[in-house]
Amino acid sequence: MEFSKNVLLRISCGIYRGLLRLYPQEFRARYAKEMELTFRDHLQDTLVKNGIWGVPKFWLNVAGDLMASVLRERFTLKNAIGMIYVAVAMVFSIAAQYVDRHNVSEVYPTLMVALVGSFVVGILQPRWPWRWAIIIGLGVPFFGPPGVLPARLASPGRWAMLAVMMVPGLIGAYTGSLLRQAFDSPENRKTPAGR
Repeated sequence: MEFSKNVLLRISCGIYRGLLRLYPQEFRARYAKEMELTFRDHLQDTLVKNGIWGVPKFWLNVAGDLMASVLRERFTLKNAIGMIYVAVAMVFSIAAQYVDRHNVSEVYPTLMVALVGSFVVGILQPRWPWRWAIIIGLGVPFFGPPGVLPARLASPGRWAMLAVMMVPGLIGAYTGSLLRQAFDSPENRKTPAGR
């Protein structure tokens, strides 16, 4: 019976260690070791007091606490603002698809939406500007009426359009990022664009 308790302890600690990856990296760097030790100590106490049959109740309590604290740590003001930036990029992505669908003879209006949209989001969030070009560029092949999505994805022209949209998207995003960094005060500057 002691062997099964040790195996259960090891497996539970491994699962808990994996679940700690749900927390933001900064939080894990600061608290993960203490949380693992506390978890191990409480699980050992549960095994001593209640045996193997106390483990499911223990895990239910841990899961509830873990879920609440992960949500609290993940959805801070900083992360909420980051989600707003992604939402703004998605709006430009949908706009690029709309312009592309309603202007099939010309590619330049769609490219202009990608350029301006990635520039705007690059100014708003200058860190890792390449992601804005990707998010906005993905709108052309993926957004639109769901009924025509399979045909759009099967068309090589859609994928070529995605590659073409990356150029103005990257130009706009990096220009916006560099412009924002140039005007930021030195103490507010982040790492260089792209890192």
